[in-house]
Amino acid sequence: MRLSSYEEEVLLAALSDTEDNHSAVVTEIRPQRRKISATRKKTGALGTVRSAFARAVINVEPVLLLASIGTSIFGSVAPLFIYFARCVQLHPELNDGVTEFCRALGKQSNNSVEDAIQMDVATLRKYQSVAGSLPALIIAPILGAWADGSGGRRRPLLLALFGNCVTSGIVLIATLTYRTSSIYPLALLWEFMGGLVGGGMVYIATSMAMVTDSARIQNPDGSKLSLRMGIASAVMGVGYLIGSLITALIVQRSASLSIYFVGMLLASVFTVASLIYAILFVHETGRRAKDSEAANDRHLSGICMIVKHRFAEVFRTLTDERIGWTRLCLNLTVAFVFIEFLALDNNLLYLFVKKQLAWDDGMFTYYNAFTGVLRMLGMVVWPIFIEKTTFMSKDAVLIIIGFIFNGIYYVLLSVSVTSTMMFAGAFLTFFASAMSPGFRALVPKLVTEDETARVFTAFGIAINIAPIISAWIFASIYQATISFWAGFSFFVCAVIQTIVLIGFCFTYYLLIKTWKQAAADGLNLNFVRLDELSLEEDDHRLHLH
Repeated sequence: MRLSSYEEEVLLAALSDTEDNHSAVVTEIRPQRRKISATRKKTGALGTVRSAFARAVINVEPVLLLASIGTSIFGSVAPLFIYFARCVQLHPELNDGVTEFCRALGKQSNNSVEDAIQMDVATLRKYQSVAGSLPALIIAPILGAWADGSGGRRRPLLLALFGNCVTSGIVLIATLTYRTSSIYPLALLWEFMGGLVGGGMVYIATSMAMVTDSARIQNPDGSKLSLRMGIASAVMGVGYLIGSLITALIVQRSASLSIYFVGMLLASVFTVASLIYAILFVHETGRRAKDSEAANDRHLSGICMIVKHRFAEVFRTLTDERIGWTRLCLNLTVAFVFIEFLALDNNLLYLFVKKQLAWDDGMFTYYNAFTGVLRMLGMVVWPIFIEKTTFMSKDAVLIIIGFIFNGIYYVLLSVSVTSTMMFAGAFLTFFASAMSPGFRALVPKLVTEDETARVFTAFGIAINIAPIISAWIFASIYQATISFWAGFSFFVCAVIQTIVLIGFCFTYYLLIKTWKQAAADGLNLNFVRLDELSLEEDDHRLHLH
């Protein structure tokens, strides 16, 4: 049976990445055709459906949408549930009245009780960050290098989505058992289980790697990469928005005792749906290297050697010599992403608005939905707008815009004393959202195609380390300043944003300098490594002779 044009492009692009000569490539195509044809015959109608999705260039985007909805509901409901559950568990003497007491706690003038609960929740958040981030720190490099090698993109994606399903299931159980047992063990367990499959960033990293692959197949020169990344970011933004709206609806319509169960049930439904869709419809976009170094896991002895091998591959991606200042820019970008994620903690924001503004769960979910709308619009509008400009490195310009307005947002957040100030400051998230598509489009341009998943894994490592440091530093700052300036930790975030902004402006200057030098030398490259450039020059000389 004849291959579709999309499958031909995927196959040829994968084979062209190998180090074999042209005759070996032609020899390899024929058995691959027969293999795919045989698979088609076995899958029947399902194969036809998959082909239709492939021809439409829709692959992993629906997974991003479904998983983002589930993640948004989970991220919105979990802080509410943890706060409420710990309040119930810390005041068993209230018996049947504990529910109303905890639901109305923020509106009461019992500051000592509220401060004690906030201290307890902040401490739990510290331990959760360790339980979730340390396993992810070990597993993420393995999955990332596997995705660039023998595993392909699809298998690590399925594993990460399965981990999300397990995590949602554990939280769902916790919503049914918090009255009879402490929430601490289950709260640590759901973070740990999520970390065992690389954390939430693995499914994002592998998904973005698949989007990058598809963009390069469409346009090998990478001209559509920024747009495709912008679309993928917008799809995620729509998912987060839908999740926020669903959470707001749940909080408004559900009975007080069923809010958390219903919320986590819906989060589990969307997470499972994303896994089922990925199993049925998502195509492989990366090559599964048979002879590459990444495929030699079976020859390694012991789990320690595998971990060492995978970390070495990710580390080598960051340390390989590249054209001009590219290597330095890549490492600086990883560092800036790490510092940026130090400032992100929705749990701390929830504690702040409960303490400072006496918000209930409904108002907090409305705020999340409002900022979700603005972020989604920003992820759609900014990539389209920047494409109309003549800036060099448009992706880096988006990042700079995001850092500027993110810093202003945190300053306003730190001094907000009314709901009006909070919602007015939230408008800045429209501008700050330019950062997300900017990073996701810039990063793949700094490495070669077969390093895409590994460099996203390097970012995943940074993002997995950041919550540990963030929780212990900012939660401790919040605990120490809660009595006189509850928003001081957000002011510290603003200072960090300013430092990162200055550093990234310097990185932008180095990128422009590198690109201008490459253009002057007549190089048309995707920031390949110097050793690969030497191989290409040697190959060119052989053809000339």
